[in-house]
Amino acid sequence: QTVILKWAGLFHDTGKTLSKTIDPDTGSIHFYGHERFSAHFAQEKLATLGLGKKVLKRIVRLVQEHLAPLLLTLSEAKPKTLRKLVFTMEEDLPLLLLLAEADTQASRGKNFDQRQKKMHQCLRQLLTIYEQERESFIKPLISGKDLLTLGLEPGPQIGVMIRAVHQRQVNGECSSREAALDWVLSLIHI
Repeated sequence: QTVILKWAGLFHDTGKTLSKTIDPDTGSIHFYGHERFSAHFAQEKLATLGLGKKVLKRIVRLVQEHLAPLLLTLSEAKPKTLRKLVFTMEEDLPLLLLLAEADTQASRGKNFDQRQKKMHQCLRQLLTIYEQERESFIKPLISGKDLLTLGLEPGPQIGVMIRAVHQRQVNGECSSREAALDWVLSLIHI
């Protein structure tokens, strides 16, 4: 997890050089869409390091979404919008919130204390939703096909068994496919 967060932190603003614009009227500098350039740059550069597809995907997703908590704070987002971000990030939501907090701390600027307070309220809301929905991010260790291979007949008991194994996963009682199948076999042979 730490490695993923460090790579995301390193690459999150690399797209600013490609997206820099200057407002001709005010002279203000903007970096609109820099997160897309940064995500592309991270994908391109990190693909050669052999981090693995899943790790690379997680890093790129963090870079792509690193502004989302700040934008949600500024727009005073509705719960539906907050939930969408939680489900986009899944297990990486805590990493995104750490990245957003670090980014906010680094930039500071005007009205920092007020902005940080609003940001923390938003982060708490996101974490609350994450905790409520966390078990839905855990993918089941086994499938219906696995159970049919073990000799179970097609029908509702397949779904019941998959949900029972999933609940054991969520509770930390089962952490591998093999252990899940062994548990199912022990029930079948009773």
